[in-house]
Amino acid sequence: MTTLLQKMSSGRVPNGDFYNNLVDMTLKSEEIEAEKQRHDPRQHPPKQPKMENQSPGRLLLESYLNKTMRIVMTDGRSLMGIFWCTDRDANVILGNCMEHMPPREDGSRDEPRPLGLAMIPGRHIVTMHLDQLQHVQPDHVT
Repeated sequence: MTTLLQKMSSGRVPNGDFYNNLVDMTLKSEEIEAEKQRHDPRQHPPKQPKMENQSPGRLLLESYLNKTMRIVMTDGRSLMGIFWCTDRDANVILGNCMEHMPPREDGSRDEPRPLGLAMIPGRHIVTMHLDQLQHVQPDHVT
């Protein structure tokens, strides 16, 4: 007796014989319940990241997330925006970014230019400064 695969590869499947070779792939009700329990997130809560695996540098970077930051680049421009993320190549993404050009020789400055979302390559970053005014607690006015 030839197998179904051989029959299908030949391009001919005799009438009636095709249905005899089908395999029942449906799950029975008890198998369905066992499968649900195996994949139920309430049964197995997601693993929490271990705090001891995080380096002090990573914790420091995570504390900078969503804070205003100024980045000075190799060409003298500075970008100011909200620190969204970085990667292992030290590329940085700033949201609501504004570009500030260096002052001209006569001391005059251009208006800042809005960039929106900006990706700064790590090789062009000279310094990164966290905006300290954001962390000052205002005095309560009575």
